[in-house]
Amino acid sequence: MREPHLQYSDEEFRKKFELLELPPEVITHEAHFRIVWVYLKALDFDTSLQKVVEGIKKFDQKFGRGAKYHATISYAYMQIFGKKMEHQPYLDWAEFIFENEDMLKPVKDVLLKYYKEETLFSERAKREFLEPDLNPF
Repeated sequence: MREPHLQYSDEEFRKKFELLELPPEVITHEAHFRIVWVYLKALDFDTSLQKVVEGIKKFDQKFGRGAKYHATISYAYMQIFGKKMEHQPYLDWAEFIFENEDMLKPVKDVLLKYYKEETLFSERAKREFLEPDLNPF
């Protein structure tokens, strides 16, 4: 099945994300990663992180209960994506995700290489970024 976010160009996707104009069904697991990729492709890491965090929190406030954002998971994926993009310039999202489809695995399968489960899923990790306690990114 085609991901609903793929109907938008990178620029349309970014604008609609920032304006909260994407319906919740468009913001899939993969769509979260695409917005990370879109920002990292255009901006420095710190600005990208700020935009992603701000956008996810606003989206969660509008369409959820405001309790879904997880600081450590968001930051960890940003770090991993940033490192992957540093080593290989990808032309577009399709090429990036084809070469890195392991990133689409469940969070546990990706991040428990870096974190103990009790660390990653703690309340503290949800509120603030915690450094990996098993392996560096």
